[in-house]
Amino acid sequence: MSRVVAGLVGVLGVLVMGAASVQAAPLACGDEIDSDTKLKKNLVCAENESALVIDGNGVDLNLNGHTISGNGDFGTDGVDVQDSDRVRVHGGTIKGFEHGINAVVADELMVEDMKIKGSMDQAVRLNQVTDSVIRDNALLENQASSNVLVFGGLSEKVAVVRNRMTKGGITFNGGPTHRAIGNSITDAVSDAITLGVTGNVVVRANTIDEAEGFGVMVEGAVEESAIESNQITGTDSSGIFLDAGVVSTTIDDNKVIRTSNNGISVQSPVTGIKIRGNRTNGNANHGIGVASSGVLIKNNVANRNEGYGILSGSSLGSGNTAKNNGGPAECSPASLCD
Repeated sequence: MSRVVAGLVGVLGVLVMGAASVQAAPLACGDEIDSDTKLKKNLVCAENESALVIDGNGVDLNLNGHTISGNGDFGTDGVDVQDSDRVRVHGGTIKGFEHGINAVVADELMVEDMKIKGSMDQAVRLNQVTDSVIRDNALLENQASSNVLVFGGLSEKVAVVRNRMTKGGITFNGGPTHRAIGNSITDAVSDAITLGVTGNVVVRANTIDEAEGFGVMVEGAVEESAIESNQITGTDSSGIFLDAGVVSTTIDDNKVIRTSNNGISVQSPVTGIKIRGNRTNGNANHGIGVASSGVLIKNNVANRNEGYGILSGSSLGSGNTAKNNGGPAECSPASLCD
């Protein structure tokens, strides 16, 4: 081997060794991330310590089957997304923070295939977040009444899809065009799904089993929304509740059974409400109780309720069936029922 070649080999060897010795330091609690990152091991944070902050666009954070653990302290986050777009968090467990994932001013956030448990507040807290998806996660035993909270007037188009939840449910309180589809919510400590000041929301094909409040609670200036094809069982109040002031909302094809109040309740005044094709059976009060006039009640089944099958301040509708209810009549007005 010539001296020149030998010298080049030696230099290359030094460079390779140097490159091998310059390794990225392991992630530590409090680190900021601005590029794609994959966890190599579990991350355990100390008292009052948050874990990771994402402050760049287009970041993929892959927990790679590992766990990020907090110390059960308020004021801490497992993953904090601040003013960043196109962020994806997936593939692991976050436990023991105030919020599992906290995002403020973010677009196209995706949280999927995560287990988030033991949070002091929400599992996922979204403020001014748009065009984002929270899907296929297990959100378990978190302490807030909402596992997923979406708020802020600039929030828009957040989809919460196919998540499994215990204790807490979903709250949309701000901005339009949100979706809650195919979620399973068990043993909610308050209302399972709440629609606050929002609009054009779809609540579809969710399963709600036991809640200490309402199954689906609609309050505030909610309009142009749809509650459809949900199964709601064993709530401590009405299965579906529309508060006064709700506008242009449909309640279609839901199954609401064995609640401790009405299957479906509508307060007064409301405008443009349609209740169609629901099954409200075995509830502790009325199958459908409507206080407002002008509500369309059509093609529902309301059997074996302890009060009326249907008791309504509106006579608009037809094709309903009510049998074996405990009230003095199956339906009032009687014209609503066949």
